[in-house]
Amino acid sequence: MKDAVHVCRGIGIRYLWIDALCIIQDDQEDLREELNHMPEVYQYATLTICAASSTSIYDGFLYRRGYWTHGCRPINLWVATDCNESIVLFVYMHLAFGVFDLRKDPIFKRAWTYQEYVLSPHILSYRTHHLEWKCRTHTELVGTPEFDLPITKTSMTGGNIDGWEKRQQKVFMTNSSTYRLSSSTSWNDVVQEYTTRAASFASDKLRALSAIARVYHFETGKAYLAGLWKEDIPTALCWGNGPVGAQLRRGSAPFLISQRPREYRAPSWSWASIDTPVHYWHEHFGVPLKMRKIQVLSANVTPTYPDGEFDSIASAFLVLHGSVRAVPLTRPIDLQEFKTKDPTDSSSSIWLDEVRTNVYPDAFEFQHETLDTLWLLLLAEYNHIHHPLSIFKGHYTTYRGLVLRSVQAQSHTFSRIGHFEARIFDPNSRVRDHLKVWTPAEFFDSFQERTITLI
Repeated sequence: MKDAVHVCRGIGIRYLWIDALCIIQDDQEDLREELNHMPEVYQYATLTICAASSTSIYDGFLYRRGYWTHGCRPINLWVATDCNESIVLFVYMHLAFGVFDLRKDPIFKRAWTYQEYVLSPHILSYRTHHLEWKCRTHTELVGTPEFDLPITKTSMTGGNIDGWEKRQQKVFMTNSSTYRLSSSTSWNDVVQEYTTRAASFASDKLRALSAIARVYHFETGKAYLAGLWKEDIPTALCWGNGPVGAQLRRGSAPFLISQRPREYRAPSWSWASIDTPVHYWHEHFGVPLKMRKIQVLSANVTPTYPDGEFDSIASAFLVLHGSVRAVPLTRPIDLQEFKTKDPTDSSSSIWLDEVRTNVYPDAFEFQHETLDTLWLLLLAEYNHIHHPLSIFKGHYTTYRGLVLRSVQAQSHTFSRIGHFEARIFDPNSRVRDHLKVWTPAEFFDSFQERTITLI
């Protein structure tokens, strides 16, 4: 905090807002009240100071930066010259710009810091190895090997930071009133980035994202449903646990599975009900899947306190009308056994022999319950055309959707426990006969239109 005060004085800013001081940490009423104002705090701040290299408020962030800190201290060499004089050479290890990971700083592991990074129009970020300036139109790094600019505590907090005084008014004018977060960043990208971070308390899963959700709601008018938007269904339901981005495309990272939290914080159909990173599978190598027609007949979210629908959920449900199929299991299993055999395997899934389908559980379930029937809710499909280099010779269709379990106490009520992927081959395809159980038409015809409630 002393370092933050030092920076503000150095650049001529009189007022400083620090969440640890301005929010009474052990007062739930004050916390709820201040959460309503968080979008304004970040969006209308002149500057957000980001202590990216710090692990807590007690850590300082003003120290020498530059690539002499990248694991090698300078070496002093005295060298004699022809003029009978001596000079001193300072030898440093030169590292390529990409050698160190720019996203390894502690701030990228914390859930609460994501909304300040997204909502703030101007960020001065004190990274481990360099200084970063970020606004809505530009990002500049200072102190990396690419720029070769030394940074010291004096130069970072003095009255002139790279022409700061001359550019201050111009820089702060970039906060245009026409900027819309929802137009520049997709909600799926927000969720995928946010779920790679962790909160100290499991109950903060939705709370730490509430400021961004409020801004999205204000800009789009969409109805918020425990981390999803009603108007985005069924695409919003097309999430699964595991790696995101390039790792998912390369298949180079494991599908991560954790135990489902015992304390309720979100419905099973929300990504907020699990503790692992999530990815969206509504596209196939950048090509959108054809979404099946799903009608949202009703949706309801009950917050734990009035006006807390962005923050804390007591219960929620969706009433959908779509294509559903019951799959009686040849061998009933315990719900706790509904899990992959090796969760560290990137291709790990359950092979559902009854329908020749790969099933990916969302989490390790903690309840003891016998499963004799699984239910499939069809969400999307994709028609593949034969490629000369493909190992599959012929046409096939991929169907994807949700795996559900029946809640015995309530009729036609289900909870989500995973998602499935079924690859159905054309009868003329040159693949093994055991893969040609149905034609695409036969597989789809096995589903029936019905109304269900998801909790």
